Amino acid sequence: MTPLTEETTPRTGLIVIAALIGFLLGQVLATLLEALGAALAGYPGGLSGLASSATPPWWASSLGLVGLWAGFGLAVLVAYRAGGLAPWPGQWRPRWGDLAYVPLGVACQVAVDVHIYNVKVSREDNYGLNFSLTNKGQNSYSVTGASVP
Repeated sequence: MTPLTEETTPRTGLIVIAALIGFLLGQVLATLLEALGAALAGYPGGLSGLASSATPPWWASSLGLVGLWAGFGLAVLVAYRAGGLAPWPGQWRPRWGDLAYVPLGVACQVAVDVHIYNVKVSREDNYGLNFSLTNKGQNSYSVTGASVP
């Protein structure tokens, strides 16, 4: 194992700042990609219509995720190059478990996107919270969506 010296010690502050900036840049890129997608698709209302949509189209979610992952990738690149973060040996080597876990992760994301759950909180079922302080005595909330196929 290599002893930690000033040259080999990761620059933790820079890595954390790179992660925060990468996240923010990812958010900006996600917004730009969604705006471009809304313009190309001719989505009614453009980006503001997309933002106010209860169920955005699949391509909007996909473009947003591409932007976020690009920002995270940039943060990792900065952490490796400028932050002195050393990669693990064999880190990017494909493994047999990837054949199962990558499709499983995608399938779980699709399952979360497809299923819409109804959430109802009333006076009888408030989980011990006093909602009367927040909504001036109206103790009924209802969030409904499309039925699960």
